[in-house]
Amino acid sequence: MLKSKITTIGNSSGIVLSREVLNKLHVERGDEVFLIETSNGYEIVSYDPEFE
Repeated sequence: MLKSKITTIGNSSGIVLSREVLNKLHVERGDEVFLIETSNGYEIVSYDPEFE
């Protein structure tokens, strides 16, 4: 399990992802990620789950 902190970004809040997490998701700064609601909370994925 990896831990991240919620931080202030302007008037919003955001989660800072470590380089390790970015590498595992195959994303970099500026890319979009998607949050999927699951029975255990949320899952972060690097693909659009609704894209066919």
